[in-house]
Amino acid sequence: MTFDDLFSMPSIESIKKLGVEKSDSNFTKLLVLFDEYKDSKHIEIIREIVSSIGRQKDNDRIYNFLQKEIHRKHYMEVVYQMFRTTLYKLKEDS
Repeated sequence: MTFDDLFSMPSIESIKKLGVEKSDSNFTKLLVLFDEYKDSKHIEIIREIVSSIGRQKDNDRIYNFLQKEIHRKHYMEVVYQMFRTTLYKLKEDS
C-alpha cells in the first residue's frame, strides 16, 4: 500500500497487512487512516484500523493515541476494540 492509496477506501486486508507489518511508517499510515475514517459509518474499517494500531510495537504511541481519542469521545470504537486487541497481543507475547 502506498501513501496515495490511503485516500481511497482501504480494504480490510490492506489494513490488516499494515498491522501485521509493524513499523513507524505503518503506524503513521494507520493514524492517518483513523483520522480519515473515525467519523464515518464504516465501523468494520474503523475497528480494523484500531486493531492494527494496537498490534504495533510502540506502546507509548499506542497509549498516546488512546489518550487523545478518549478526550475526543471516540469511546466505543476505540476502547472496546483496543481492549480486545490488547488481550490478543498479550496472549501472543506470552
